[in-house]
Amino acid sequence: MKSDFSNIIKKAKKLPKKQKAPPYKIPKWFSALPVGSHGSTPSQKKAWKVVSDYVRQRDWETSRKCRDGCGAIIENWKDADCGHYKAWSVCHGIFKYELKNLAMQASNCNRRSDGVVGYGLANYFIHKYGSEHLEWIERENEKHRGKKIEEWELVEMVAKLAPHLVK
Repeated sequence: MKSDFSNIIKKAKKLPKKQKAPPYKIPKWFSALPVGSHGSTPSQKKAWKVVSDYVRQRDWETSRKCRDGCGAIIENWKDADCGHYKAWSVCHGIFKYELKNLAMQASNCNRRSDGVVGYGLANYFIHKYGSEHLEWIERENEKHRGKKIEEWELVEMVAKLAPHLVK
């Protein structure tokens, strides 16, 4: 006796296989961007450079002080670092570029090795966004666990942050 689904199975076999989408083509304007210090691919490093510049300029225009609480006055936004509360090394996927996890820091604060990294930024973020913010960072970061950063996500993010770069 034939299965009730035999006709469906026959038709399914005749359907063409799904074609793989063509690889994402990076726009020329994005390819021309300089690379930054973070990331494992050229596109990630380019996106980091734009995000880092954006955060440092944004924070420097508001106050010239390091957000980590050391009190250092930063003379030029280019002299600062863009620091993560949730460190780059433990961020997942696109969350590495999350603006609400980033702030301008004096270079020595961003490169501390005494185990107190993030303490000053924690206070800054709580003051700026509220007491639930650090928990929000943890939750949002976990949402991206195991997710790969796609090229188009990086290009789209850069285009939104720095539309003047899009040509």
